[in-house]
Amino acid sequence: MAERAVRFFTFQDPALRHALVGSMLLGICCGLMGAFLVVRKLALMGDALSHAALPGICIAFLLAGENKSPFVLLMGAAAAACASSTRSRSTSTTSRRTSPT
Repeated sequence: MAERAVRFFTFQDPALRHALVGSMLLGICCGLMGAFLVVRKLALMGDALSHAALPGICIAFLLAGENKSPFVLLMGAAAAACASSTRSRSTSTTSRRTSPT
């Protein structure tokens, strides 16, 4: 047990290193994108895209079969987010209701 604790706190475990690097990259990217969306008054669009990406990841995971690479999952998330963004923009442009300021 002590050996596992030493491996954990000295970052010798590759799974811990991968999770740490992924979390750091995600935090940096989300922080930058979140600030950009708030400045452009598109915070709700960012929320909609993040919620639309999860079903895209799930569908890509199911359709990928044996190939569970992160690239395939990322493409599924991007496709779902683009479809959601397109649908949201077309709905807002064809709607008669004006957007609140």
